[in-house]
Amino acid sequence: MTPEEVIMEAARTGQVRCAEVLVKYFDHVRESLTNADWRPFQKSNRLDIAAVNGHLDVCIYWRMQFQGNTQMWWSFYLD
Repeated sequence: MTPEEVIMEAARTGQVRCAEVLVKYFDHVRESLTNADWRPFQKSNRLDIAAVNGHLDVCIYWRMQFQGNTQMWWSFYLD
């Protein structure tokens, strides 16, 4: 599955309610991701996408403000 498909599946199963925003964000920075040592992209306060250790490892961090902080992580490992 592509990262986009994983995100959409998470939305379908109720794990994330903001899949369209996540997919759009991923599309926006996908061309900037390179196979390199830890290279974080923090273009918003909701999401963090990084390339790690010579393989593409996409980590999406989503923080919701709802009666305190709820923190969720999704990780995708691509050969």
